[in-house]
Amino acid sequence: PVQTVIRPKTEEYHDFRGYAGKLYGNNIKVGDAVTVLPSLTESKVTNIHFFDQQFDEASVGSSITIELENDINVTRGDMIVKSSELPKVEKDINTTVCWMDSKKLVPGAKYFVQHNTNRVLAKIDSVKNVIATDFSGTTEASQLAINEIGEVNIKLSKAIYFDAYNDNKSNGAFILI
Repeated sequence: PVQTVIRPKTEEYHDFRGYAGKLYGNNIKVGDAVTVLPSLTESKVTNIHFFDQQFDEASVGSSITIELENDINVTRGDMIVKSSELPKVEKDINTTVCWMDSKKLVPGAKYFVQHNTNRVLAKIDSVKNVIATDFSGTTEASQLAINEIGEVNIKLSKAIYFDAYNDNKSNGAFILI
C-alpha cells in the first residue's frame, strides 16, 4: 500500500516521484512489472530506496520508497503489486468474522468495511454458521453473538482488492465498522 507520495520539489530532485510504504506479500526487485490498483495502470520498478541508500531488491517487511519508469497517477491508499501477483477483486465476499460487539451481527445490517486505507459500504447478506472456538466443528446459524466466530457473506458497494488471509495477512484482513 502507498502510504505517501514523495515529491521534494527541489532543484536537486526536481523530477523525483517516489512512492513510500511498507512491503507486504513478496520481495520486489528493480525491473519487476507492477500494476497500480485500483486504476490497473502498469509500470516497472526503476529504483528502490531506503532512506539515503538504493537497493536492487527489497524484502517483505521493509519500509521502502520505489520509483516507477513512467509518471502515472498514484496516490495515498493505492496499492502497487507485482503484475504477476494480482489479488482477488470481489464485490461479494465470503469471509470468517470474529464478532466483538454486544449487538448481534444479523443479515441486512449495514456497516463499513475498512480494508487497508479503503472504507467501503457493506451489507451483511447472510450468516452461514458459527465455528466452535476450539475449531472442533461448525453449527448452522443465522446471526453471531459477541465473541462468536462465524462464516459470513458480505455484499460491498464497490469491489476491493484482497488476498486470502492465509496468503497475505495484511491484505486479507479487514474490520467492520
